[in-house]
Amino acid sequence: MLLAAAALGAFWLGQSFAGHPLVTLTESGAYIYGNSPSQLSLQDRTTCERNVVALDVVPRRVYRIRGAGIAAEYERGEIDVGTAHTTTTIFADTDRFARRAARAMRRRGERRPHALPAPAYPIAVLKELKRVVAAAQTPESLREVSRYLGIRPGVVRARLRLARLLPAGTLAGVPVPRRRWAQVQHDRQIAFAAQVHEAEQQFGLTRAQVRAAVKRVRGLTGVC
Repeated sequence: MLLAAAALGAFWLGQSFAGHPLVTLTESGAYIYGNSPSQLSLQDRTTCERNVVALDVVPRRVYRIRGAGIAAEYERGEIDVGTAHTTTTIFADTDRFARRAARAMRRRGERRPHALPAPAYPIAVLKELKRVVAAAQTPESLREVSRYLGIRPGVVRARLRLARLLPAGTLAGVPVPRRRWAQVQHDRQIAFAAQVHEAEQQFGLTRAQVRAAVKRVRGLTGVC
């Protein structure tokens, strides 16, 4: 049963990894290896559901991994690996162990890890990356760019780093957003409320207006 369940996920570490056996595949699709306190887990989501721009937490590091894949490190032992349309989140007890798992993870059916293609993001995510790239082309400092955009300096820095790691030309045809970041944030709040069917009442909007707001921020709310 475990093998059959494991086939449902995009990335895993085999039946065991570094002496930690595959214990279970949870209902949410997470592979769990070993037992606490040295437990290791991998969970796959789409790049639309989880990406650097959608999260409100600023990553400590953003870098290429295994070719064109992009890794983002958050709290200790937590790494997101973005490739194609998948973001695999790794949780481990140490950064070193999480990075080791990121280098070793592979798709079911693969006997060994292969080079990873670059992640693919929804247009809303690409537009927000283009926003910071366009603003950073001016001679102003990062702090001044941050103040102009209304986006925290750490967030601007992380988005610039992500944009520069994408394949050349990825943002070439992407327009700079006309809506200010504060307006995008407002749309995000509408989308969050829509998830629990409270947006129309909370914001005084029609159903069509709610749908339009949700569509505008697809890829920025954790739900797609």
